[in-house]
This record gives sequence, structure tokens and C-alpha cells, in this order.
Amino acid sequence: MLSLVKMQKEKMPYGFLFICLLLFTITMFAIPFNHGPDEKMRFTIAQYIYEYGNIPRGDNPEIIDSTWGISYAFTPINSYIISGYLMKIASHFGAPDAYLLYVARAVSVIFCLLTVLFCIKIGKKVFSGVYVWCFVVLVALLPEFIFISGYVNCDAIAMFSVSWITYALVVGEEKNWDVKRCIFLGIGIGICLLSYYNAYGVILFSIFYCILSVVRNEDIDNKVKFIASRAAVVLLFVFLISGWWFIRNGVLYNGDILGLSASSECAELNAKESYKPSNRMTPFKRGYSLSYMLFDMEWIDKSMKSFVAAFDYMLFWLSDKYYQIYYLLISIGLMGGVVSSFISIIKRKRIGCKKEMCQQKPIDNVFFWGCMVGTCVVTISISIYYSYFNDFQAQGRYCLPMLVAFSLLIVKGINQIGNVFGKAVGKLIASVLCMYMFYLAFYSIGCNLVNFY
Repeated sequence: MLSLVKMQKEKMPYGFLFICLLLFTITMFAIPFNHGPDEKMRFTIAQYIYEYGNIPRGDNPEIIDSTWGISYAFTPINSYIISGYLMKIASHFGAPDAYLLYVARAVSVIFCLLTVLFCIKIGKKVFSGVYVWCFVVLVALLPEFIFISGYVNCDAIAMFSVSWITYALVVGEEKNWDVKRCIFLGIGIGICLLSYYNAYGVILFSIFYCILSVVRNEDIDNKVKFIASRAAVVLLFVFLISGWWFIRNGVLYNGDILGLSASSECAELNAKESYKPSNRMTPFKRGYSLSYMLFDMEWIDKSMKSFVAAFDYMLFWLSDKYYQIYYLLISIGLMGGVVSSFISIIKRKRIGCKKEMCQQKPIDNVFFWGCMVGTCVVTISISIYYSYFNDFQAQGRYCLPMLVAFSLLIVKGINQIGNVFGKAVGKLIASVLCMYMFYLAFYSIGCNLVNFY
């Protein structure tokens, strides 16, 4: 078990990436069409782009779902655009129509694999030894993360953009926010804006972190001017990557750059009567309290479980014991994280924000971890808000954009346990968690998902 500590840095990434690619590919071929959430509605957009070579309006009759009365083309569809054009390229090379679905799905596989690559880079910057791989497997081998690699969706690109931004924060501070790293961050934020709205929490806290990073860096003079110049670079590349989409929305939907109001209006006109937004009985409209939704309607329980593993349209779950073991192991890490936070705060109060304290590596940087906590809180809050006011959806995949930050916090806590109770204890806990995640991934996908279909 402890042999995980001795894994060679040069060989491990390739072997691990192959394992991830294998799991992602098996999932891609195992899931029947439209057995991933709303895959038919998503694939319809990619198919339209493949057939016509242009991006459709959200209210185009050819892509509107007859039940919900809308399409997903009102909100960012970057993933589907890539799928559509890849399908067109594949068809030019003689790919049969029956295989074009897998070409479209391959985009999710690629984005999930790139997410793993970024997590490896993040892990090596933040942790060392077994803790690096504990963090990586917490992200890469979570069954729900593997599941989103197997069908057409925007969740995979959202995860990719979140990992990109997180890595940009780590290397940005390391390099004192030189122009190159600011460009890198701007591109990541631009991609995130074109992914999924529930991933926007990481953008908010990346802004906070960048400003705090500069303010507490004594090597940077004239901080106001520096922040303004670097912010201009970031915003320029954010605009170059994503500005076209929001300008397009504003032109097409009378200034509605997010497309949300236009989508609701479209649904009101075209949806079946019980699915119209005005007739949708949300917990808020029913007069239920937020507490009632969270506990009596089991929003917390269902969201927590489906964050770990819930396949198809949340029809296929694991046995409770598998969730409970996961909760137990991560709770150990999170409790260690709470302890480490208190220790960091106490140290800052005693020592003060001197140069050696303010220019810490991420593993010791209380501001970095505070932003990771904030990212988790905002992501969960967005999901709760949507379920309470718009449409009750206790789906853990809506919280997946916090997975990178959440996993960092867990491993930070385990690392702190090692610092307090001895390195062997911390490494043992990390190794056990690694082994369980390997087991959970292969059991969930190889023994359950494949057999289920």
C-alpha cells in the first residue's frame, strides 16, 4: 500500500493517464445514446453544426426540444461547436454516420484527460510525494467525473477550464504575475465563460486571489498601476476568447448576453403546459422553506451521492456502503484541513504578514486555501439557488466544478495530519484513499456501469 510513495515521477504520469484514458473510453462506448443527462438535446446542436456548418440560434425550431420547449443553444455551447466540426472532419475521412456520435463524445474524453493533466501539474506545485497522486486520483477517478467523459456535455470543458484557472493561479503567483502568466489566466477564464454557468465561482475567487497576491507581495512596487496593467492583459484575452459569444447573444436576444431570459421566454412559448416556467412548481413556489428542500426533499443526500456516482438519468446508484467509505475518508482530510486553517490563522496573527510569511508556497498560503473554500461554497450555492427557485435538480454533477478545489482541501488536510501526527500517518491515510479511489473507479465503471447497460 505504501508503495504508492515510491512511484517514479517519470513513469507514473504516462501509466496513470493510460488508465484514465481506458476508463473514459470504456465509458464512452458503454453508455447508450441519450443515457447521459439530456444528451439528445446536446447532440442535436452538434449535429446541426455538422450538417449546416454554422451555430444555431437558441430558438431554432430544428433544435428545440418538444417537451421543454427550448434548446441548449441559448447558453455557451463551446463543447458542442467543437464536436460538430470534428464530426464534419471525421465524415470527410469516411467515418460512417453511426460512429459520429462517438466522435462528438470524444470531445468530453479529451477535456477530461486534459483536466487530469492539469491536476498532475497542480499537484506537483502544491504537494509532494504520495500527496500529489492522492489529489490527482481524487479528481480523475471519481466515478461521476469518469461518467461525464462518456457523453456529449459541457461539464467536461467546465472541469477543464477550472483546472486550467487553478493551475494559472499557482504559477501566476510563483512568477510574480508576469505578462505570460496573465495571458494564460485570461485564456483559462475565457474558456470557463464558454463552458457552464455553474463553474463561474472559480472566476470570482481567482480575481480575489490575484488581487490579494499582488497586495501582499513586497517585491511588486506601485501596486495599483501593476494590478491595473495586469488586469487589462487578463481582460483582453478573456474578451478575445469569449467576448464574441456574449456579443452575439446580445445582438440575437435583445441585449440578453447570458441568454437566460431568452431561454425562459422560448420555453414559455413552446414547452408542454406543465413544463412552462410559469407552471413549474419549484420548492419556492410551493411555499417550502429552504431547509425543507435541503433535508425533507433530500437535496443534500441526493446531491452528495450523485456527486460521487449516479449514472444515466440518476437511475443507477451504488450501494450505500461505497458512498459511506468515501465520506469517511474525505472527512478525515477535511477535519485536518480545518485544523490547518486555524493553525495558519494563529501563525499569521503571531508573526504578522512579513515577506517570508506573505510569499508562501500554496501549501502554506492561507489566502489560497480560503479561495478554494470560497469556490466550493459558491458552486454549491449556485446549485441550491437553481433547485430552489428555478427547477428542483438534486444533481451532484452541478457541483462538479468544485471538485478540483474540494480535492485540494482534502489532501491539504491529510498533509496537515501528517505534520501533526507524523509523516507515516499522513502517508498511510493518503495511500488508503488512493487505493480506495482506484477500487471505486474500476468497480463503478467496469463492474457496474458496463453491466448495467
